[in-house]
Amino acid sequence: MSEENKPTPQSEADKEKELAAKRNAFLRYMTIIFAVAFLLVLISLVLQAHTAKAALSDLKESNSSALSNAAVNAELLQDENRKLQEELDSTKKLLADEQEKAKILKELEGKKVSAIGMNAFTGNNVITDLVIPEGVTTLNWYSFNTCENLETVTLPDSLEFIDSWAFERCSKLKTINVPANVTRINGGAFAQNSSMTSITCDPANKNYVSVNGVLFTKDMKELVAYPGGIQDGYTVPATVNHIGDAAFYGALGLDSVTILGNLDFIGFEAFAECSKLTDVAIRDGVNYVGYWAFRGCDGIKSLTVPQSVTNIGNQAFGFAYADHKLSGFSLRGYKDSAVNFYAIRHDIPFICIGEASEDNKPFDKDNAKESEVETNPDTPEDEKITTIIATPAFNMKDKSEADKHDRRLHTE
Repeated sequence: MSEENKPTPQSEADKEKELAAKRNAFLRYMTIIFAVAFLLVLISLVLQAHTAKAALSDLKESNSSALSNAAVNAELLQDENRKLQEELDSTKKLLADEQEKAKILKELEGKKVSAIGMNAFTGNNVITDLVIPEGVTTLNWYSFNTCENLETVTLPDSLEFIDSWAFERCSKLKTINVPANVTRINGGAFAQNSSMTSITCDPANKNYVSVNGVLFTKDMKELVAYPGGIQDGYTVPATVNHIGDAAFYGALGLDSVTILGNLDFIGFEAFAECSKLTDVAIRDGVNYVGYWAFRGCDGIKSLTVPQSVTNIGNQAFGFAYADHKLSGFSLRGYKDSAVNFYAIRHDIPFICIGEASEDNKPFDKDNAKESEVETNPDTPEDEKITTIIATPAFNMKDKSEADKHDRRLHTE
């Protein structure tokens, strides 16, 4: 290699210049990088500040709207409170007026009050504790019927007569005491009181007596009223020959009843609406069963009626309510007896357990014919069963007597 082509050694000064140039280039590059990064950070901060400002503005608007709504709601609430207070004041006034009306005055226009009229307080649900003042002698039909919040009753010593349905359907009334001077209580006076477990009587009363909470006439010959809230079966005492009209009406706790042979008469609606009643034993000796006597007793599916029963009121057995029969109900009794022809008349399945004696055939057989007879093959010969399903004419030898007993209760 010639001397001319050999590289000239780089001087220290040139090397220093080249290194300085590279360092400056790097610094410029880094400066640009930092500047761009700073700019990006700055832009980000500006955007965040803008977003925060917008959010704050929205929050202010939201708070303003919420405050505005709250103010409106508060005003509406105040209006509602005013209305509720007005309604409350009105209700209090109404209750006060009703309570004032519910007060039984001793005197009216200078005259003593001696009777509470028919329907006078029917459906009054304000009365809870009733005190009838001295001087009142008569409580008429429905006088306190369906007073659903009535819990206690104090009857005056002056009281003489309590008419039918006077305290019927007072569902919270648990007991009532019959004063000493009461001489007559008509049927159903205390009927359908589901909470009542006792009817007591002043020992000085000469006409009525209470035995185990059940009301009887003083001689124990008539059962007058049975409390509807007693939860049990019941055997009518042997002394009783007459179960009064509506005596057990609506006794929802009664599940069985035994009627002994001394009994002669079962009154109108005597056991009506005893929906829990399933077992009824009517002994031979009963003569008359009144209109609707067992109406609405859905639990009774079969009833044996002795041949001594010669008078049966209309729809006494097997009806849920007027003209509507109980499903699956049947009667058992004697061929040609009153209940046999009652079953024929009302198209109720009848199971014959024997033939009635001539003394117990009160119906005109010529006007009652069997249209369909079915014999149960599983029954012993001495208890041959015949089912009669028919609706022929139905005549009583002495229908006027039954009509007399079957009339609806009324004030005499």
